Amino acid sequence: MFHTLCREGQPLGALDVFDSEHLLPLGAEPPRGADMDTEIFAEYPRIVDDYVRILRHAAGHGVVTAAALHTRVRQLQAFLAVHMHHIVLQQETVAALSSLALC
Repeated sequence: MFHTLCREGQPLGALDVFDSEHLLPLGAEPPRGADMDTEIFAEYPRIVDDYVRILRHAAGHGVVTAAALHTRVRQLQAFLAVHMHHIVLQQETVAALSSLALC
């Protein structure tokens, strides 16, 4: 559902699904070892790609406040700092995230 809403350019719906489904454990670490759901963890790069894309879209269209955008970007950056050795991002995503951090 999240990926579909992102593709369709529906930022509010995508952000609602992202938040309600806790698609990334922002602010908390995912379980380690046997408790880790490798299927979900393998999906993180795609989730991050779409999340950054939808944040950029939302910011460009005034859908989210600057304060909310900054909070989301900081949370994502903190998550990626901890898990960067497991998550490989597309160059386009890295560039978009960098531009969001400067907003």
